[in-house]
Amino acid sequence: MPEQVTPQTPWPTWPNILRTSSSHEEGCARGWCVLTKKFTGTDDTVSELHGCEVQWAQTDGDWKMKEIPATEFTLKVDLVLLAMGFVHVAHSGTVEELGLELDPRGNVVVDESCVTCAAGVFAAGDTYRLRWLISLVKSPKDRYESPWVQR
Repeated sequence: MPEQVTPQTPWPTWPNILRTSSSHEEGCARGWCVLTKKFTGTDDTVSELHGCEVQWAQTDGDWKMKEIPATEFTLKVDLVLLAMGFVHVAHSGTVEELGLELDPRGNVVVDESCVTCAAGVFAAGDTYRLRWLISLVKSPKDRYESPWVQR
């Protein structure tokens, strides 16, 4: 991972760089491109994490993870904290009820003005790039040039 901003993450994109805090400097083992396969233990106590290394490759504009053969490992553990990340907006509820179109990754499809396929419904942030949903319902008699500005 780079320690400086790269051309792949220009402003205002959040730079994908290696950040080291004082906690890291105090001592820890850091690993990247690791897939947790399972946990084992006795009764309801975890004692081992089983994983392998993975490689990320971009295919058709989407990143895919592929396991690297013969990289399996086991770590002794007594506590596991999961940082799951964000995959896509929840589909049940508002998204399904409005019949919003989804892209292959499960995000809401929008045009250049953030307008969805549902009349008067706009998506912002993570809903189409992973954030929240804003709906704005206008009366059919309303006329406006921009979907954001009523004229």
